[in-house]
Amino acid sequence: IVLWLVLLAVAWSLIWRSDSNFRAATAGLNAAALVIVAVPIFGIGYHNFHVMKVRATAVAAANQPAPTLTAPASGELPDIWYIVLDRYARGDVLQSQYDFDNSAFLKKLTENGFQVLHQSAANYQRTAHSIASTFNLDYLDKVGAVTAESPPDWVILHHLMEDFKVWRALKPLGYEYSHFGSWWTPTAYNRLADRSINWKSTPTFQRYLWGHSLPGRVAKALGWREMDYRGQQCERVAYKFDQMMDLTAHASKPKFVFAHFLLPHPPFVLSADGTCLSVEQASARSRRDNYIDQVRFTNDRLMRLINHIKAQQGREPIIILQADEGPWPVRIAGDERYVGMDTTPVNWATLSGAELLEKLAIFNAIHLPGEAKGERLPATMTPVNTFRLIFRRWFGADLPPLPDESYVYLDNQRIFSFQRVTEHLR
Repeated sequence: IVLWLVLLAVAWSLIWRSDSNFRAATAGLNAAALVIVAVPIFGIGYHNFHVMKVRATAVAAANQPAPTLTAPASGELPDIWYIVLDRYARGDVLQSQYDFDNSAFLKKLTENGFQVLHQSAANYQRTAHSIASTFNLDYLDKVGAVTAESPPDWVILHHLMEDFKVWRALKPLGYEYSHFGSWWTPTAYNRLADRSINWKSTPTFQRYLWGHSLPGRVAKALGWREMDYRGQQCERVAYKFDQMMDLTAHASKPKFVFAHFLLPHPPFVLSADGTCLSVEQASARSRRDNYIDQVRFTNDRLMRLINHIKAQQGREPIIILQADEGPWPVRIAGDERYVGMDTTPVNWATLSGAELLEKLAIFNAIHLPGEAKGERLPATMTPVNTFRLIFRRWFGADLPPLPDESYVYLDNQRIFSFQRVTEHLR
């Protein structure tokens, strides 16, 4: 930074003292700037020309008309709370890979009417695929068939997470949609929700630009809080839990609540008691201790939220606590210190059985109201069947269960080419 400032000062001094009007230099620089701007604009236009049609076709293929639901005979529409806990590992993985016994928390859930699905696994290894599949009640094979010869296009998945079958099916029954976002741009806000709640969520590109530009680095060095994305994540978590507890008081309409918590997902910003950790404090601890502390914090806040929801008068709720993926095995975890900087390119077909188990074996617990409490769910039930079960059981939809399978997409250039890995996870 000092070198560039010195060079800038020298250049400005030379320009200021010169008698030239710099006409030739200006023309040359303008021509160079035109080329620099024109090349990416042409590239963007060329890319969009080819992908937009494929994108529209793929989204339409996956996002067919939502099922028609009918209100229960009792007329009681249960509130539905769908809480995604990013990278929360299954109990056996926490024990074998992280030397942590989570059975006390799982027992508390069972005592509070939850069924813990001890052999559940994610349908896909990344958030976008998992949530898009769960929200649209199906696997992503139809998208893969449409995009087989096309460049990788993550925006297809982002569309399927914003305008999805589950919400379109519930809306005609009078449900109100509350969306609690994360720092990850695709789930930060939802323009279709009745209320979209977040705390200082900076879009990914803006965060990256500030983090790698001279003004951004100077601002960060000077301690400007708007650049402290780790601190914002710590504050965001507490804010979202508090806002969700406040939401229980809104009882005029049945509620559909979706909350995406990047917990115990890195960066590791929280101790077990909720104290915010600086990057220096987190770096002084082991990865295992950081991860488990965020599991402990998550457990505590979830129990407080569950007790608060159940203490409210009115409709007995459906509550889904579900991870979308497991933690990244340490070999491929990358940089986990900062917001949005933890993933690395991976050839997923090369993972060992133990690594696949860690990545795809997920925490999954469901609270069903009324007489359905006694209905035993398959221990291996996967997220794709979550809302198929709910819509079939409460709303009369003709949605038989799908086979519970797990897949990995092959790599970042083949995000809709899938390989089945179910046999590694049971």
